[in-house]
Amino acid sequence: MNKAYDSFRYADRLKSNLFFVMEAVDELSKLQGVELEGGRKIVRRGFERFRNELQISMKYLPEEELNWIGKKILEAEGNAMLCNYKATNSNLAEAMSKITTLANRYTSALKDKPI
Repeated sequence: MNKAYDSFRYADRLKSNLFFVMEAVDELSKLQGVELEGGRKIVRRGFERFRNELQISMKYLPEEELNWIGKKILEAEGNAMLCNYKATNSNLAEAMSKITTLANRYTSALKDKPI
């Protein structure tokens, strides 16, 4: 397989995992009391899963950009645990934008050089 394909595939996996985290945070924002505590555990697991995917992607995507995304994810997780959902969503949107830009870069490369 070529590098552009692998890079696109891992960028796409990051997007999928980030969508999961975004949906979980959206649900978390609707919870209160005991449900909120349980929701936080699930959301923490989602963030952990995303960070694992980010680590795997280091072989295929630019480290500098992945480090930037990782920083935004850490900020988002901290904000989510503090119930600051506006800041959480802003952090997640920035990370998604960067990931989408990465995926588009490799999509263009694949269009130029088919597999």
